[in-house]
Amino acid sequence: MEKQTITIYDVAREANVSMATVSRVVNGNPNVKPATRKKVLEVIDRLDYRPNAVARGLASKKTTTVGVIIPDVSNMFFASLARGIDDVATMYKYNIILANSDGNDQKEVNVLNNLLAKQVDGVIFMGHHITDEIRGEFSRSKTPVVLAGSIDPDEQVGSVNIDYVSATKDAVNKLAKSKIDIIVAGVNRKDEKIWGDFYDRFYAALCIYVAKILPVPDAVEDLVQEVFISVWEGKRTFSDIKELTNYLYRACYNNTLLYIRNNQIHDTILSSLAEEEDVEDEDVIYALTVKEEIIRQLYCHIEELPAEQRRIILMRIEGHTWEEIAERLEISINTVKTQKTRSYKFLRERLGDSVHFIILCLFL
Repeated sequence: MEKQTITIYDVAREANVSMATVSRVVNGNPNVKPATRKKVLEVIDRLDYRPNAVARGLASKKTTTVGVIIPDVSNMFFASLARGIDDVATMYKYNIILANSDGNDQKEVNVLNNLLAKQVDGVIFMGHHITDEIRGEFSRSKTPVVLAGSIDPDEQVGSVNIDYVSATKDAVNKLAKSKIDIIVAGVNRKDEKIWGDFYDRFYAALCIYVAKILPVPDAVEDLVQEVFISVWEGKRTFSDIKELTNYLYRACYNNTLLYIRNNQIHDTILSSLAEEEDVEDEDVIYALTVKEEIIRQLYCHIEELPAEQRRIILMRIEGHTWEEIAERLEISINTVKTQKTRSYKFLRERLGDSVHFIILCLFL
C-alpha cells in the first residue's frame, strides 16, 4: 500500500492551528507562542511531515538551491572546489545540485539548461574554457551565473579566482619560514646536515659586516670562523632566527673589538672611520659601538624580509650593481627595483632616523 503524503493541511488539522501558523513554525518565524510552536513541532514529528521544497519555491520564488557545473567530478581540483561551495552553501542554508559536464561543450549547454529548468537561484560554472554557445546561454538567462576556477577573456561573466601571484608568494614565504625554523632547530641540535645551510645563510653577510668595522681583510674571515666555532662548541640554544641572528652579529662585533685591542690598531680604524663618515672622536671604541649597533640592527631586520628581497639587499651590500643582481637571480631589473623599494620602505619603518646613516654606510 502506497504511503500517503503528509501535507501542511494535515499538520494544521492535527495541531488545530491555521496553515499560516504551521508555515511560520516551519520557517522559523519568531512570531509564534512557545506553547503553540511546541505543539506544531510535535505533530510534525509524529506525522513525519516534510515541507515540499518545490511548492515553497513557487510561493517564495526562491528554491534555495544553487547549480554547480564541473567538468570532471573525479578531478581533485574541481572536486575540492565543489566541496568548498557545498560547505558555504550549507552555512547559508542553501543546497547545491552538482552536475558533471565531462568537459564536453555540448553537454555543458544541456546541463546548464537542465539546471535552469529546475529554477535554481544561481549557477556556478567551472570549465576549462568559455565557448560562444555557453556564453550565449549565460546572457539569455535571468539567473545569475558566476565562474569559479575559470576565466572569461572578455570579462563579460562575473568570476571568482585564486590570486596565483599572491598565492605563490605566500607559499614561498611559508617554505622560507619553515626552512628558517629547521635551521634554528638544526643549530641547536648541532646537526651537521643543517650546518651547511646555516653557514651559507650567514657567512658572507657576517664577513661583510665585520669588514665594515675592521679594514683588515686577512683578519675578517678568521674572526667570523671563530664565531661559528663558538656556536658549534657552545651549549647555548636559540628560540628563533632573530635571537640567533642577534647573537651572531654581537659575537662578531665583540671578536672584532678584541682583535682591535690586542693588535693595537686603534689609529688605523679611527682613520678609516673618519674618511668614510667624517667621525671625529678620539674614543674609537665609542665610534665603533655606534656604528656596530646601527649595522647590527640593520642585519637583524634584513632577516625579517621576504626571501627574494633579502637576497637582493644582501647582494647589494656585497657590492653588486642592480643589473648584476637581476642577471644572477634571473629576474627583470624592474622586479629588482620594485623589491628594493619595498625593502627600503620596510627597513626605514624599522630603523627610523638611523636609516640615512645606514644607507650611506652600506648601500651606496
